[in-house]
Amino acid sequence: KMIPIRTGWEVENFGNDKKISVPEDAIVWDIDNQKWKKVGIDQYAISKITFDLILGNWHHEQSMDMNDILHSMYFLLEWGSERHEGDKTYDSVYSPQAAQNAKTLIGIKPIDDDTIEVYVDYWHFDETEIASWVTPWSSMPWEIMAASEQAVLDGKVSFSRSGSISKSVNWLSLIVPNDSKIIQEYLIEFKESGYIPPSLENSQYDWQYFEGRYDAAIEWIEQNNHGVIS
Repeated sequence: KMIPIRTGWEVENFGNDKKISVPEDAIVWDIDNQKWKKVGIDQYAISKITFDLILGNWHHEQSMDMNDILHSMYFLLEWGSERHEGDKTYDSVYSPQAAQNAKTLIGIKPIDDDTIEVYVDYWHFDETEIASWVTPWSSMPWEIMAASEQAVLDGKVSFSRSGSISKSVNWLSLIVPNDSKIIQEYLIEFKESGYIPPSLENSQYDWQYFEGRYDAAIEWIEQNNHGVIS
């Protein structure tokens, strides 16, 4: 059955006993090789959700785009993966919660600038619950997420209170001036080194786009003394 929803998404499934074939060019994050890979042939999912996203402008006047969505999906899969020895992309609070969603995600397929298909091994009698299970959305621009992630990986801050206590660093808060300055420093470093996050390396955008994003975020933090961009 296919159920059209006015809020910008539709769910397709056959109940909990028959699966949907996943397009072989749908992608999933390859943690070992740090890149997106095609799911390949003979992949199936319980539910398919097609999201028609309404993308506006971020507070720093940059347009929200599919890169923000892709990076947020990367983050879910990278930080929601099973913990292994030497795993730096793990947080004691966030990761176990994210894992519940990440382990059911079979693949995603961007269709155009504002449409994406999500394939999940998840069923619920309420289609709204299915659509909200792995919603492709981000509450902040990808460049702020990338800088925050690197700051955590470098041990400057933590994503959680428990992590901050165990590592004796600040619990990252983008409203705190000192924390936002740390993020700004990474943004400057990203710009000067020509850094593109692995999750966006196959982006259709040129360097001018990435530099523009870095510049806007750097300027926002400089002017507002915080890094909250929503």
